[in-house]
Amino acid sequence: MATGLRILKKSNAMVVIDKPSGLRSVSAFGPSNQLRLHYQAREAGVSEDELAAEFGGRTTRRDRFIAAVRRCDNILPEKVLSRADSLPRTKERFIKYCSSRAGGSVQRDIAELAWIKICKYILQAENEEGLEESDSVVGRLKKLIPDTRPVHRLDMQTSGLLAVALNRQAAGHLSEQWRTRNVQKGYLALVHGVPEPRVGSIQLPLERIRTPRYNGDFPRMVVAPGGKPSLTSYRVLSSASSFSLVALTPHTGRMHQLRAHLDAIGHSILGDDVYGSPTIDFKPSRLCLHAAYLACTDPDSGVTWSISSLAPDFLQEATSHYPPFSTEINSLFSLKFHQDQALLSTFFPSTTTLLLSTNNEDNGTSSKNEVTLL
Repeated sequence: MATGLRILKKSNAMVVIDKPSGLRSVSAFGPSNQLRLHYQAREAGVSEDELAAEFGGRTTRRDRFIAAVRRCDNILPEKVLSRADSLPRTKERFIKYCSSRAGGSVQRDIAELAWIKICKYILQAENEEGLEESDSVVGRLKKLIPDTRPVHRLDMQTSGLLAVALNRQAAGHLSEQWRTRNVQKGYLALVHGVPEPRVGSIQLPLERIRTPRYNGDFPRMVVAPGGKPSLTSYRVLSSASSFSLVALTPHTGRMHQLRAHLDAIGHSILGDDVYGSPTIDFKPSRLCLHAAYLACTDPDSGVTWSISSLAPDFLQEATSHYPPFSTEINSLFSLKFHQDQALLSTFFPSTTTLLLSTNNEDNGTSSKNEVTLL
């Protein structure tokens, strides 16, 4: 059974996929496509065909959970209702939170009743509307390897390297690497204008809010004094008339961190319809953000994998639109720096320490990409 996924490296414990833009990392469950379009088109006052062409999103089980919690406003206190988007979604953890001081010290029997109602409301909504599982990397892999488990995620419109665990034990090992930030990641992006200085860092705290959109509240990050500490390093690799190619290294793992940080300094990523992409003469077909570099340890062998994917399709669009940009880009990529760790460290300087070690075959590391189609 073919999955149509581009596999860059695989072991008995994990696989690294070159995810295309437009494909989810993990499946979401929502109302059937036909019903979703019908209701959204009616609310927006447009035809279903127009809506289908403009939007690709769909509601998720998380959205249904939030809606169900808010329907329990007659038995749950405001402390719980106001945190509907971040409440535990397992029974015991939900009841424990509601019973705590942070949850308003709800009596256990009341919390249990609320949980029963929430489950009832979710099931009722699903039965009425019908469910459809969205296409995803993990969903495709599960058809071949049922114990496949996600380790991290890329936004649906972000392309590039995605690591997936192939069994429960491997998922635990890999999740610990991500939790302790013992992983190196690098991204390529096209951004508006030319960031100054050309090499620098963005250290702005980020807070999650929800913004009304056509299909309900949508989560996004904003810079806020009380937000979580967030740090991104960047390096301008090349510049055109109105946009630049930058290498990005996130040192923290906040949702939408790269997109929010670049927007905050006035250089938003091209094609970003959430954080705002300025109108320029070049209009890309999608979000110009690509996970280009990943280094982590394979739980099966203990080998450090150093993997790169350095030719996102939006670069072809950019060079076709602005030929002078093509010469510099071709010069950069003709170096074949994905086979040379010293050159890679020039693009992603914050990964230098790890990269210098991953070029040594004697220490049990590997940097060669193996491309297959699974």
